[in-house]
Order: sequence, then structure tokens, then C-alpha cells
Amino acid sequence: MLVKPSRHRWLSTHLMLLLIPLTVGCEGCRSDGRGEQAPQEETQDPFLTESLRTLPSNADSSIGIKPSHWTSARQKIKSTQTDVRGELRSRVRCSVEDVGTSEDLYAKQKVILPRGQWRDIEYRVFPKQTADRRRPTYVVENRLSVAGKPVGLPSMRKVIQPNEILKSQEYFFLVLTTRPERFARFQGADWIKFQSNDFRTADSESNFRLITLSEQESRLPLPETIFDWTSIAVVLWDDLSTEALTSRQQQAIADWVRHGGVLILNGATPSETLAYTALQDLVPMRMDSRIELDTGKAKKLLVNWTVSGDATLEKQLAILNQSTAGISFLGPLRQEAQYVPQSDSLLTELTVGHGQVIQTRFDLTSDWIRNWGSYDSFVNSVILRRPRREVRSKLDPIGERIFQQVYPDYGTAQADPAFNTRFRIASRDAFLPSGDLVGEGNQSVVSRYDSTTAIDSQSGIGGWRATSDFVRLGTDILRKQSGIPIPEAKSAIFILVSYLLILVPVNYLIFRLLGRLEWFWIAVPLVAFVGTIVVARTIQLDIGFARSQSEIALLEIHEGYQRAHLTRLVAVYNSLSSDYQVAFDSPDVAVEPIKISQKTSAENAPILDFAKAPGLVLDGFPVQSNQSRMLRVEQMVDLGGMITLSVDNQIKNLSRLGFREAVAFRKTSDGQIQSATIGRLDSGQQKRLEFVSRTGESNFDELPSQLSNLLSTLAQSDLIPPGSTRLIGWYDGVLEGMEMIPEMDQEVGRTLAIAHLRLPEQPDPQIDVNLASQLREKLKDKEVSINESFKGINRR
Repeated sequence: MLVKPSRHRWLSTHLMLLLIPLTVGCEGCRSDGRGEQAPQEETQDPFLTESLRTLPSNADSSIGIKPSHWTSARQKIKSTQTDVRGELRSRVRCSVEDVGTSEDLYAKQKVILPRGQWRDIEYRVFPKQTADRRRPTYVVENRLSVAGKPVGLPSMRKVIQPNEILKSQEYFFLVLTTRPERFARFQGADWIKFQSNDFRTADSESNFRLITLSEQESRLPLPETIFDWTSIAVVLWDDLSTEALTSRQQQAIADWVRHGGVLILNGATPSETLAYTALQDLVPMRMDSRIELDTGKAKKLLVNWTVSGDATLEKQLAILNQSTAGISFLGPLRQEAQYVPQSDSLLTELTVGHGQVIQTRFDLTSDWIRNWGSYDSFVNSVILRRPRREVRSKLDPIGERIFQQVYPDYGTAQADPAFNTRFRIASRDAFLPSGDLVGEGNQSVVSRYDSTTAIDSQSGIGGWRATSDFVRLGTDILRKQSGIPIPEAKSAIFILVSYLLILVPVNYLIFRLLGRLEWFWIAVPLVAFVGTIVVARTIQLDIGFARSQSEIALLEIHEGYQRAHLTRLVAVYNSLSSDYQVAFDSPDVAVEPIKISQKTSAENAPILDFAKAPGLVLDGFPVQSNQSRMLRVEQMVDLGGMITLSVDNQIKNLSRLGFREAVAFRKTSDGQIQSATIGRLDSGQQKRLEFVSRTGESNFDELPSQLSNLLSTLAQSDLIPPGSTRLIGWYDGVLEGMEMIPEMDQEVGRTLAIAHLRLPEQPDPQIDVNLASQLREKLKDKEVSINESFKGINRR
């Protein structure tokens, strides 16, 4: 009896000892706050974004737009929680009141965001210019929608500041390189903008905006269609691999060069890498082997292009004496290429269409040339072929000396846009005096450098302007021709009265005379049916379902290139209200409705849908009852073959396009105009051109008078540069590549054509008159001599 309690106590004691470690181990689980708390999971936004950027751009210059030039842009987005499918809508608007000539456009495309992955979403916007001559501020806006609901995100809206807007004469200069530090000197070059830290300068405008692109990104920030390249004037290709470019970017470069882009190939590397790409026909000299650069040739280059008074020449020649000049290369020169004058074969050039390719057989960043005092003059005059310059000094109103850079051959200190870009599209830039054409008269300003080109105070050259001469004249013609003509009221009443007379009295008399009056009742419904058709056809009403499409197009072709630029001016007429879709078979398209008088809300603005293959779609193009609306469309079209002109004047049409009428014109170097009548030129046909002196203006008899006048204007002697040959003709119909939905009942149109068979040779480069440093030294010496003279007078 006495032993049991002690045994229980012994067991209880041991159990308590065994449970002590467990109670200590659970201390951290208690909620009394004495133990260490478990880390809480961080909350994260469902989407992350980075600031949008325009193309081309780099980290130092992420935004740059030019008014009335289409612009590619890029937005980075990441979904952090789930895979997401959505839609991105983008647009650019002006922050000041917009009184332009076109409606705002939205860009729309589908977006797929895998969880945890950054995605670059590219789109295109159109920063149209306004009637306000002040430099406006633009706002680029993006809006992401998921399941039809907008998602509020930061960095999706960007205000474009005035210093991020390119001026009329300012264009992008791109450098494709893996060694951007070697081109740092370009940023301060006086052909970019004349300035100096050593003395005061008069105000000067920038000519170029330098953008250096490297392989730091998976996708090179370059546009993929020529329509977004119009603000780019020069590309310097250094050592960047062609693998950094997509096939569409390479195609855009090929199109851009033909229409006036300047491509500079720096040394052996690009000459070798481009030879195995779609751009191989742009290489003037194929590289077969690398060699050491001939020092003697390098010396001659320096001597030939040194500005008088440049004190650095001797030092640079000494550098060449003490070390090797670097690497050059050997290879065959293309038949169409040639050596640049006074370059001792170290520079080659190839003219393709309006554009030019300059190829250096040495590295432009080598020390023997980069530290040369005349280096900027050499790049300006020889590489870029800009006009020669002169630095002058003068006294400002308060008596301080300032310095100014001028173009002495043109009597101006400000660069004409044509000084900086060779890019030309006839439907945008050709100067067409109105003459006896319809329209309100010519509104363009002619370039002082290129008398065949019109320039604009905001967009410069290459801009998408509703006031460009061809667009203005073409839309005036369309306004007169488009729609379904409705007769006057008295004509309609006469037709209806005649129908009723035939239906009853005349019908009755005929069968009364035949003695078959009972047939009268049988004939009434037949006469009524036939009469209805006749009345509808005569009055040209289609029971409210008539749709008509009229088109005037301009096709611009470059000899030896099978892709051509097509501008369509399209008028759509409806007898009942309809909303249209305009579908294209390629993404190489720019399209915009020409603005109507009434206001259009942002929700009902037209949408460019980039998600629909094979090309983009313009959605939301409404046409009201018994009204016409117009579209402007530009496309790159494949002609299926080239148009070529041999040295013995044999023209061969290998394209699929046949010309109803065609005439060739050429202007000799002394200004004489000659013409060769071709007549009909079918696909696959070849003819010999027999040029004779031109007398009078050309007429195209089979065209309506207004179109004939417009086509004849394109052949005016003042619009043909000396040393060039062009074909002017027309095609009876419109080209494929655009579809209106719903389908049209009536479609009429004609395509006018310009084929540039020969373009004038570039004038020889001219060296600058002087250098800023040279002028400064002269003024210092003059001031010293004056001071010495005063000292001598005082001593006497």
C-alpha cells in the first residue's frame, strides 16, 4: 500500500523531464512575441514596366521624334504573377490644341506576357505636325488591357520635351559599333553642331542627332520598315555583326538606301560581313583579303584634304612615319562603283537610287586621321558630301567678338534640310508647281540646295504632310471625280413622268390598237419591272447600297531594284453609312484617313491593328450616308522584277507591271531636255530609246485631262535634275495589296509612275574654306600686332 504512491511520483517526474526539451523547442512557435518571427512574403505588383523609348535610341538618348515622320517605339512589360494575354493600345498626341489635317490614330496589338519574363512590345505612332509654328510638346500614351479591363501602370506615358523633338534640318546619324568610345569625337564635331569652348559662337542649329547602337540588347533598337526610317539620314556601320539585325531590319535598310539613305562602311569588317547578307549588293568593293594599309596612300589622303593653314598636318605625317597605319583590304570593285576623287583609291562609293554607299579601306577612328585638325572638314565634305563651310567673325551689338559658321556657296548660316539628308519620296517631297492643275496654288518652299525638292518648316524633307504637292493636287482631283453622280431634280422628274406615261397610257393604246386589251394587265407588271431597272440605272441610285472607290496612285521605281514605293489616294463613297476595314498584305505600310470636318472622339478614332497577319489592318474607317471620305496609303510593293536601262539605251521591263503609255526624259549636264517616246511597254518587253530634243510639253492623250496634266507636271524640265533620265508613264488600274471590307460595288483607278533610270552623279567634294582654330590664331596675331603698335606709339 505504501509503495504505489512513490512509484507514481517517480514515473511523473521522469515524464516531465522527458517533455522539457519539447517545450523549449516550441518556444519559437509561441505567439507571445519573445521568439524570432517568421519572415513574411513580400507583396509584388502584378505588372512591372520600364520607360518607353523611341527607335532608334540608346541609353543616353532614349527619346527622339521628328514631326510628321512615322516613329517606332518600344515598351517593356513584365507579368510577375501569372501568364497574361492582353492588348496594348498606343498613340501620340500633341499637348497643344491640334489643328492638323488628320485624325489621331491608335496602334493596337495583342500582348502575351509569360510570368516572370520581360517582353519588348514594339508599335508605331505618328506625331503629326500642327499649324502652330512653335515647337509643340508631344505625349506618347500606352494602355494595357487584360480581359477587356484597363490596367493602370507607371511608365506607360511619356511627355516628349522640346529638346527631344528634331528640328526641320535635324536628322538621326546612327553608328553601329561594339566600341562606342572610339566615336566619342563625333558627338562634338562641328558638322553635328558648330560650337567651341574656346571662344563665343553665334547661335547655331544642330544638323544631326548622333545615336550609337551596340549589341547590348537582344534586339537592336532599329525600325523594321522604311516608313519609320525617314528621319534617319546616315548609318555608319563599324564592326557590328549582321546577326544583330533581323531580316526585316535588313530589308528596311535596303529600301531606305534606294530612297536616299547614306550608308558608310568603315573599314574591312562591314565590307566582309555584309557580303554574305541580303545587303551584299550595297558593298562597292568586295573584300577578298586583308592587308596592311599603304602608308604612302594615307599620307596623300591627308595632304589632299588638309584645310589651308592646318598646323597638325606635319604631326600626323610623322605618326605615319613612325608606325603602321592599320589594316586595309583588297578585292574587286563593282562595275557601278568608283573611287572617290583624290582619295588615292582608299575610298570607294556606289550610288544606288537616290542613296549612296561610302566605303573606307581604313578605319576612320585610327590615330593617324582621328587627331588630324582637318578631320571634321574631311568627314563633312568627303564622307557626308555636305557643302563646304567657312568660319567668320563679327562683333555683336555690345562690341564683343562672336564666331559664326556659314555656307558661303549658299549665303546662309543655317543648314537647309537637303544639306543633311538625301532621302526623297516623290509623293512627299517633289516640288510640283500647280500651273493649270486644280488646287489652290503651290504651298511649298523650295530647297535652296535642291530646286526639285520642297521643304517644310517643321518636318523638313521626307515628312508625311497633307500639304505636300502631289497629295494636295491628287486629292483635289479625287474630290471632283469620286462618288456616284446624282442627276438634278428636274432630270429625275422627267424620267419618272416618262416611265408613268409608258406604264399606263402608251401601254393601253398599244394593246387597244392590237385588239388585245386583256394583255394590258399582263404587261403592266413586266413594264413596271423593266422600268424600275431603267430608272434606277438612269438616275444612278442603287436602292441605297451603292459603294464606290476611286483611286489615284503614284508608283516610284528605282532602276535595278524590284521593290517600289506606292502612294495611294483613295476616295470611298457610300449611299448608306458603313464602317470599313482596310487590310494590307504586308507590314510595310503607312496609312491615315484624311481628316473630316466633324470632330471624332478618342474612343472612335481609327485603329491600326498590327496583330492581323500578313499585314496590318486599319479598323474603324466610317463613311456617312451620301458622303465621300479619303485615305492616304503608302506601301512598299514587290514588282516581281526590275526595270533596267543599259548603256546603249535599251530599256527592259522585267516587272509584272505593264505601262499603257510611257515617255522617257533626260536632261544633259548643260541643261538640254531630250525625250524618247516609248508608247506601250508591256511586262517582259524591251525597247530601244531614241532621244530627240524635246519641243513643248508632253501630253498623255488616253488619260483624263486633269490626270494628264498632273503626269505632265512630273515631266517638267525644271523638275528633272541635270544628268538624270527618268520614265514617266501610267498603268490602267490599281495595284494589288490593299482590300476594302466590305467589298466595293464600283472600283476605278489609275496608277501614275516615275522610274528613275539614271540619277545625276554627285559633285566632287569641296574642302572647307578655313578652320575655326586657324581663324582664332589669325585674330590673336592681329591683336598682338595692334598692341605692339600702340606700345611703340606710347614709347615715342
